[in-house]
Amino acid sequence: MAVGRNVDCHHGQRHIVPTNDYWIGHHEDALPLLSSAYQGSSSNVGRALNACCLALTHAALGDKAQASKWLVLALQHDPDSYLLAEATAAVSAMP
Repeated sequence: MAVGRNVDCHHGQRHIVPTNDYWIGHHEDALPLLSSAYQGSSSNVGRALNACCLALTHAALGDKAQASKWLVLALQHDPDSYLLAEATAAVSAMP
């Protein structure tokens, strides 16, 4: 699974999203930060990256419905996002 690997998420002028290394073992703590970053992102690229990070985090928590929701949003914002393949693999690997 992707969690634990150093994956940069969107860094914007108004917010900074931690990398996966930051939230190892602290997935629930990361959710409000990631949600805030998603809401604060003004570009489709940024929203897609933050949505991928949310999908990865929900996948790590075992919440397939939420992980799938965020993956769909990521695809809508930027189908070429560099984190889509990893987020898709994490969600697809869920039971």
